[in-house]
Amino acid sequence: MDMRNYFAIALAISLFNGLMSPWLPWVMIFLPFFMPDIIPLTREWLFYGASFILGMGTLLSGGIFCAIWESFTGQREPSERSMIVWILGCILVTTPALLRLTGNW
Repeated sequence: MDMRNYFAIALAISLFNGLMSPWLPWVMIFLPFFMPDIIPLTREWLFYGASFILGMGTLLSGGIFCAIWESFTGQREPSERSMIVWILGCILVTTPALLRLTGNW
């Protein structure tokens, strides 16, 4: 599989976490402090902004797991295994959203 496909999978998992995370209301509460004055404070902007922050945070957190893996294995270039570790890191961060989806949260 191509490396871009692995990244697309990690991005899809991150977007899912941004939409379904149980932390979404908390981020929506604190988001107006970080938004510029140009953006109106409507429910839609708060929801999409908080969803974006959670999704990109998930993607970056999965990248941290990938970077730790690459440093332990001594890799200089990304490989399929490191991309799989990135996907698994995103799934690990998405666990609360998966539990919320199943009704166990």
